[in-house]
Amino acid sequence: MERVMRSKALRICITGGPCAGKTSALTWLNRRHISQFLTVPEVASFCVPIGLDRDVPVERLEFQRITLATQIALQERIWLSASDLGRHVLLDRGTIDGLAYVTDPLDLATQPDQEKMLNWYDVVIHLVSLSEGRPHLYSQNASNFRNESIGFARLIDNRLRDLWSRHSDYHSIKCEDTFEERMHVVAQILTKRGINLA
Repeated sequence: MERVMRSKALRICITGGPCAGKTSALTWLNRRHISQFLTVPEVASFCVPIGLDRDVPVERLEFQRITLATQIALQERIWLSASDLGRHVLLDRGTIDGLAYVTDPLDLATQPDQEKMLNWYDVVIHLVSLSEGRPHLYSQNASNFRNESIGFARLIDNRLRDLWSRHSDYHSIKCEDTFEERMHVVAQILTKRGINLA
């Protein structure tokens, strides 16, 4: 495989609210094109066992701080490895995602530069949560770590749209289509960016 120069190795963020199909999309891409990508898994999922109570505001903020620091370190390290191996990087959420869960303006003021966080990613693909367009399919039980009500899931999805839509290469994929149809759109987006998914 031809080596991807570091400046050409794309950083692709897959975002979206709860029950949007992010992890399924990454699995779909990796099964078909494993040699093309390295993947940054959803950091929040493996930070949950730390033991912070996300229903308590001060602990929820601390959880987001830990998640953000871990995300930054992990994505930077995997980006370097992917560049050396000639691959692109797929990310299950990005650093901006945590801001959708933080509502206090003082807490938001303590976060790193949002523009810098946005610009780290080359492509942002927002899979809209099933809570938005297909609520009868929304499930709080699809993940061991998912406890969001359908109303809160919609709120998070809308906040993510507002945060990420400022990115210069932002794509929103509606949830009314089938999973295969959505993946076809994802493949088209990546193909246009020069990734060969044939």
